[in-house]
Formats: sequence, structure tokens, C-alpha cells
Amino acid sequence: MQKKYLTFLIFLITIVFTNKAFASSLYFVPTPGAEASIISYDVMIDPQGETINAISGKLPIPNNLLITQSVSTIDSVVLNWLTAPNESTKITQGNQEIISFEGIIPGGFKGIMGPYYKGLKAGKLFTIILKPIKKGEATLSLNDVTVLLNDGLGSKDKVETTPATFSITDQELSHKDTTVNKNKVEVKTDTMYAFIDKNETVANGQWFLSFQEDSTRKDVDYYEIAESYDSNPRNIFFFNWHTQTSPYILSDQERKHFIHIKTFYKDGSFSYTTMQPVEKPQAFSYIYIILISSGILLILAFLYLFQNHANKKLIKKFKK
Repeated sequence: MQKKYLTFLIFLITIVFTNKAFASSLYFVPTPGAEASIISYDVMIDPQGETINAISGKLPIPNNLLITQSVSTIDSVVLNWLTAPNESTKITQGNQEIISFEGIIPGGFKGIMGPYYKGLKAGKLFTIILKPIKKGEATLSLNDVTVLLNDGLGSKDKVETTPATFSITDQELSHKDTTVNKNKVEVKTDTMYAFIDKNETVANGQWFLSFQEDSTRKDVDYYEIAESYDSNPRNIFFFNWHTQTSPYILSDQERKHFIHIKTFYKDGSFSYTTMQPVEKPQAFSYIYIILISSGILLILAFLYLFQNHANKKLIKKFKK
């Protein structure tokens, strides 16, 4: 009888610890250094001993209390986003804005190792930056989350999610919004809204470009970004284009370049938008290259003719 009880107890302990080890944990952590006028959370994932390679889910935002300012995937453990968590994936249902996300991690993710601690730590999926607009109790939670194991079979891992609940009071609403810099530049077209800004919660306070295309008209496939001193549309195909997602960290932190945004649609077409430099750009373009090159060629031609004329005179002198 004692042997049966002992076996049953071992069986229960095995189930408890097996379930705990095999459940990926997703939770919210307040973003360090966030401005008082915003609410910012890092969405974290801890595989708890397993190696995972794919994740998907939804994040509902109560739009009667909060406005989504931006979503950042900088420093995310997800390397390839099939559906990036940004404004273009947002849909509205009642008093909620739902942001969908889906990504894969080639090679898998088990946790983050570090030189100053033992074991593995959780990794960041993305950062959600919100602005409070009304007093109340707000809750952020993750729904319809699926995590796949890196076992070659696409097996589903068990998932535990922990919501974040917080109060929005007069104190939060009274804070002056300091996240929008006085040098912020924005552009609006019929389909595109983009702006350049700086925020301590995004890329360690570097200047970044945030952009959003109206995907209700056409299905967006991907975006490409280029920075240049030239704004001539005829040179569009000569720019150094890179496939990017929002937000994009500016290569030119002095903001002296034109920013070009190309939106590619799933029907094969694309649209094109250019943002002016914030600071005065260098007076340099392809026209100047042509003028300078022409000047050099003229000088070389003059020197050649002069040398040729001098050589002819020298030959005549020797013949005499």
C-alpha cells in the first residue's frame, strides 16, 4: 500500500514539474526610462527550459483609455516577422484595438545568456508605447498565443500569459507630453503617415523614423527605406534601398538626408514618399557631380592642348 502511495506521489510531482518546465511564459515588464507622459511595456517571453522557434498572438488595447503611439521590435528575439506588431496590423473591434503578431526564430530561442549571471533570462518580443487619454483601470493581456517548439515537428508548447493591470489617474493625464520633440518632422499623404522623432524608450534615444501605410486600400507586402542628399525622383532607382519595418533607426543621426519610403503592395505596385531633411543638407547632388566632372575634363583637355602645342613648337625648334 505504501509503495502504491509513493508511486502515485512521484507521478503527481512529475506532472507538476513537467508542466512547469514545458510552459512558455509571456508577461509584461514596464520599459525602463519611459517618459511620465506615456505608458510603455516590454512584452517578454521565457521558454522555461524549452527551445522555441515560432510565436503568434494578439494584443488588445482598450482604445477608450489608451492610444497606441508606436510598437518597437528593436532588440527582439524574433528575427523574422511574418506579421510585425505595428500599426498596419491593427484592427478595431468595439472599444479595443487589436494588434496581431507572428514571427519565427531560426535556430530557436531558449533564453538569453549573459556574462554576469547564471542560467538563461527571458527575451523581449516587442515594446508597446501607449498614451493615456482617460482615467480608469486598464489591462493589457495577450490572447490566442501559440508557441511552437524547435523540435522539427512544429509541436505546440504550453503557454502561460500574465496580464499587466494599471490605473490611469489625473496625475498620469496631467503630465506634459515630452515624447514629441520640437524638431519632430512628419509627412502625410492620402495613404502614408510618417514622422521622425526621438524617444528614450526606443533605440536608446536615437532618432528614428516611424511610418504607417493605410492598408485598408491595398494589402501592404513590405517597405523599403533609403537616405540620400538628393531628392530627385529620377534617381530613385540609384538610391541605397533597404527592406525595413517601423520604427527605422536613422543612419544619419544629424538628420541632413532626405528620407525616401517605398511601400510595396501585394498586387505588384508600389508608392513613393520623400521626407525633407530636418537640418540643412549639404549642397551636393548629381548636378554638382556632373559640373565638377565637366570642369575637370575641360581642365585636362586644356592641359592636353597646351602640352601638344608646346611639343609642336619644340619639334620645330629642333628642326631648325
